[in-house]
Amino acid sequence: MSATTGASMYLVLADGKLMVAGLNSTGQLGLGNITQQTSYVQSNTNVRQVEAWSGTAILVKEDNTAFASGTNTYGVLGQGNTTQLNIWTAIKTTGGVPIANADRVVINAGLQAETAAIITTSKKIMVAGRNATYELGLSNVTQQNFYIEPTITQAPFQGLVKDVVLTGNLSGVNFVLTTTGDVWSAGRNANGNRGIGNITAPTVALYGNWVKMNYPNLIVNIKGMGLDNNSYI
Repeated sequence: MSATTGASMYLVLADGKLMVAGLNSTGQLGLGNITQQTSYVQSNTNVRQVEAWSGTAILVKEDNTAFASGTNTYGVLGQGNTTQLNIWTAIKTTGGVPIANADRVVINAGLQAETAAIITTSKKIMVAGRNATYELGLSNVTQQNFYIEPTITQAPFQGLVKDVVLTGNLSGVNFVLTTTGDVWSAGRNANGNRGIGNITAPTVALYGNWVKMNYPNLIVNIKGMGLDNNSYI
């Protein structure tokens, strides 16, 4: 299994070793430095999954802990701040508690790693990062520098999460696919790509939480594009 940001490369071997190479200008390879790597070197062990985008990398280990390194402009490294890191550091929830129930991580595909979500072992989501258009579905527009789990009121699908699509700043809308085939969205709606029957901009009182899409519960796959404000099912 591998992940790439184009200039940086991450390989997860069968034994869980993480091998990295390439650009490391923001410490995204997690080696404790910002030195470019022209040969593959070991960066971590017992890794199940790694996701990387635009100088930010997040991994999930076999023991369900999560670690991050690299650019942290929007707080997606989950440290309670926006400080760049060059070594793998445990991702934390509100209060600085390390996450211990991560199953999979998703990072948006945009100009930067602006938002990220962790799907937990109990099929819930935890979110962090940019939130200027209510895209984290937390009833506010506060940037989240720790990972936070939306409440069941904010996200009625908690416990049923199958997949997440994060589109980033240019689209400003995120989607969740559930195990029952429903799609929920949060965030900007300027082009109607949330599929809720209008182009109304979200507010705290209106669409500030996650909203169920107007479509039968038969959806098996979703794809959101951050660059063109379109969404596909």
